[in-house]
Amino acid sequence: MTMDIPLAEDAEVMTNIALGDEVIMMLVKGNDGIYAIQALTAKE
Repeated sequence: MTMDIPLAEDAEVMTNIALGDEVIMMLVKGNDGIYAIQALTAKE
């Protein structure tokens, strides 16, 4: 799946994620009403 969602300025992204891995994504809604990725980690 492809999604066009920006990263939050203080986003936490794990570096051990590879193409095809399952991930957990935490989204936050900004003051402008736009959602951004706050954290992206590999699903265990």
